[in-house]
Amino acid sequence: MKPRLLWVLPLVAAWLAYGCDSQQRQLRRGDKLLGQGDVDGAVEAYRAAAPSPEESVAAPALWALATVHRDRLDDEAIAEESCEELITRFPTAALGDDCLALMAGLREARQDWWGAIDIRRERLARQPEHPAGEEIRHHIARCYFHQGDPQQAIVEWTDQLERYPSGKLAADALLGVARSHDLAGDCGLAIGVYQRVYSRFQGSAQAASAIVGEAGCLEFQGDLDRAEALYTEALQLHPNPAAVQMRLDELRQARGIRDPVVR
Repeated sequence: MKPRLLWVLPLVAAWLAYGCDSQQRQLRRGDKLLGQGDVDGAVEAYRAAAPSPEESVAAPALWALATVHRDRLDDEAIAEESCEELITRFPTAALGDDCLALMAGLREARQDWWGAIDIRRERLARQPEHPAGEEIRHHIARCYFHQGDPQQAIVEWTDQLERYPSGKLAADALLGVARSHDLAGDCGLAIGVYQRVYSRFQGSAQAASAIVGEAGCLEFQGDLDRAEALYTEALQLHPNPAAVQMRLDELRQARGIRDPVVR
């Protein structure tokens, strides 16, 4: 470098330092404005901070943009774009996992089941021993169920139960297996798993749902007496007794049509 250009270096360094400091101030300004309820002002400040080369500034700014657009502005597209930029620019950032969770939630909410599955699998690929592994796997299984693939849902929920046999979502996973058999049209297997649910998790909401599930299978098979008895039992246990009562009334109406009382 020519000696006469050396004087430029301190100016460039000072300019860069000023720029980084300015973006840090914008991040703090965005937080302050958001706390005051000025959403538009906060978004403007976060956008000014986001181009910072410093992860400690840009990542929180992009995360703030994502959550503000999701929670305050109802703009899912910008929320996902902000998260995608964060993950692309800072692939090892801790907020990257939060962004993946946000994106998966948005996709699941709009019933983009495959998109949600892909994002959740990426979370597991990034952290094979993820602290939220049970919950992530449970959501993957649910997505397959809602997608109309009960066989793969059974595979996913069975894997979850093997990994977390006493996990906080074990009852939900076992109920999911039963419902998947039910959805696949195999009431024989479904009834057996429904019974395992209410035997193992007595008194729980999942147990009550399992009783209703078994009753539905029995009703489908034409065993209306046992189905009615189970619906009646579930009335005292289910968190939504009105829904159970409706099914019970429909069963009794169907029985009246099938077996009319002769007067």
